Amino acid sequence: MAVGFFIFSGSISSKWSYLKQEPYCIDFETANWVIERKESYRSTHAMLLTVGIMLCILCAVPAIIISSLNTKSTFADSLSGGLVLVFIAIGVFMIVFTNMKKSSFDKLLSLNGAQTMGGNFANSHDGKVHYENPVVAAIMSVYWSTVTCIYLCWSFITFDWGITWIIWPVAAIINSLVENLLGDKHGN
Repeated sequence: MAVGFFIFSGSISSKWSYLKQEPYCIDFETANWVIERKESYRSTHAMLLTVGIMLCILCAVPAIIISSLNTKSTFADSLSGGLVLVFIAIGVFMIVFTNMKKSSFDKLLSLNGAQTMGGNFANSHDGKVHYENPVVAAIMSVYWSTVTCIYLCWSFITFDWGITWIIWPVAAIINSLVENLLGDKHGN
């Protein structure tokens, strides 16, 4: 199904392939419109990305629940395996879909690079996330160091390395949510 989705997506977006090969720029009004659309899509992107990642992480839960019922039927075994694949398929679809849409906004905004005539319409983009709230900025500046410290302390105190790894996907989800909801990658 994913291969079919990629083929469909590739054939639909192939009419825009010239944007990658020739220099183009967009006018001020169009750039503002794209920025507004991207900004309005930010919370949807964060939600789709979060749910997609959570579906991939929790894909084994239906299999665990079904196997804990102690049913010895082949249908239950097939159902549990099928549900794992369905959770992963839906999760990956959500991740790929939302990232493709977000990257299309980024591609349109990158048309006005410094080397093009319309470069003065583009906002500077240094790849860093900027936070208007100084408290959020201070917290996020030490976020990954704090997560690492908590992980190491928790792991060495409990010696439960089989469980403590869960801090990394949870921390990544929280980081992604904070960046997408409270951050601004373009300094807007």
